[in-house]
Amino acid sequence: NHPIQSPVIYHTMTVGPGGTMTVGPGSTMTVGPGSTMTVGPGSTMTVGPGSTMTVGPGGTMTVGPGSTMTVGPDSNITVGPGSTMTVGPGSTMTVGSGSTMTVGPGSTMIIGSGSTMIIGPGSTMTVGPGGTMTVRPGSAMIVGPGSTMTVGPGSGSTKTVGSGSTMTVGPGSTKTVGSGSTMTVGPGSAMTVGPGSTMTVMPGSTMTVGPGSTMTVGPGSTMTVGPGSTMTVGPGNTMTVGPGSTMTVGPGSTMTVGPGSTMTVGPGSTMTVRPGSAMTGLVVL
Repeated sequence: NHPIQSPVIYHTMTVGPGGTMTVGPGSTMTVGPGSTMTVGPGSTMTVGPGSTMTVGPGGTMTVGPGSTMTVGPDSNITVGPGSTMTVGPGSTMTVGSGSTMTVGPGSTMIIGSGSTMIIGPGSTMTVGPGGTMTVRPGSAMIVGPGSTMTVGPGSGSTKTVGSGSTMTVGPGSTKTVGSGSTMTVGPGSAMTVGPGSTMTVMPGSTMTVGPGSTMTVGPGSTMTVGPGSTMTVGPGNTMTVGPGSTMTVGPGSTMTVGPGSTMTVGPGSTMTVRPGSAMTGLVVL
């Protein structure tokens, strides 16, 4: 239970069921190339303030079911190229305020069913080219106030929010789906872009909000669907663009509002469909 200063894992390390691991403030922890680190069921892992944690190329890190992982404020966590990080079912992962988290090229990050991932205020999270981030069914992902989350750019970058899950982009935050990337919000899920925030679907990207889901763009926010991109709001969904907000569908893009869905553009808001774009399924009452 004592803080560990700057460990390097070259093969396999396991924090057993119900165990505790603490990486002290200002330390560095590295899971070396091709190595494995597992935090067992019901365990706790804490990475202290101002620390650095790296899962090396081809490495694997797993936070077991019902566990808790906390990365302190102003820290840096990197999932290196070709690596995998999994937060098990019913677990919680918190990245403290002012921190940076990067899922490297060709890497995979999975938030297990019924789990919660919180990106603290003023933090940055990036899913690199060809990277994959999956929020499993019934889970929650929260991007705190003033934070930035970017998926891609590059073909093969994917972010999936599973059915019945929740994704919240906090007030004054920024979320970008990079060029050629894909973001999917599963059936029965909820996605909220907080007040004064910005969400951008970059050129050539795809965003799909599954059947029976809810997407809310908060008051004073901006949502842009870039040139040549596709946004689909599935059947029976609700999409709300809050008061004083702006939504733009870029040139050559397509936005589809599925059967039985509702789209509301709030008071004082602006929705612009650029030349050469298509918007289908919208009935103006």
